[in-house]
Amino acid sequence: GCIAYALRKAGIPVDKYIGVDSDSDKMNVRGIADHMNPIGEGFPGISREFGHDIEAITEEMVREAGPIHFIVGGPPCQDLSKARLMPDKWGKPGKPGDGFKGATGRLFPVFVKIIGWVRKYNPDVRFLVENCQFDHLKDDWQQAKQWLGEPTLIDAKRFSFSRRSRAYWTNIDLPKGWDTPVVTDRRQGPLLDDGWKPAQRWATITATWI
Repeated sequence: GCIAYALRKAGIPVDKYIGVDSDSDKMNVRGIADHMNPIGEGFPGISREFGHDIEAITEEMVREAGPIHFIVGGPPCQDLSKARLMPDKWGKPGKPGDGFKGATGRLFPVFVKIIGWVRKYNPDVRFLVENCQFDHLKDDWQQAKQWLGEPTLIDAKRFSFSRRSRAYWTNIDLPKGWDTPVVTDRRQGPLLDDGWKPAQRWATITATWI
């Protein structure tokens, strides 16, 4: 629902929006996503016609979907994250995840394959892939760059109240000055919608905002 929300806030009209969530946390908050993105002028609501499993998406489904202008995804990062290198609460050293061969890491190349199908039938489509910076997994990191190009590294603290360093692969031409920091004061309220206020630290379902 976050991309839908961003498109709505940017005033970009959408004819059709298909969402596919396989993560249990995201599925549990689907009602929130739908609440944040109600059907209205310029937005038709979130369709779940592709189900909840990206591995079940076929090339035929992509072809029959008709024109696609934008495809966005954030494959699970558990098998890719550097957080796995941290010692546990008993001080036992961590170890790298299984990368693209992992139980969830395998979904990264699955999504790349789907992007390939979309680009086959929609040569002008724009794509955006988000994940953590997993350059410690050298082979997988190089493979991702071969598939999608050089990623843009962004820390959300430059644009919001959250501190999240992520890698973004895209074929969208970024405008000059796109990386100019937005946040200059942690108490800067205009970044929040009406009814919300900054907090020093607040835990969300799957992350911590600082």
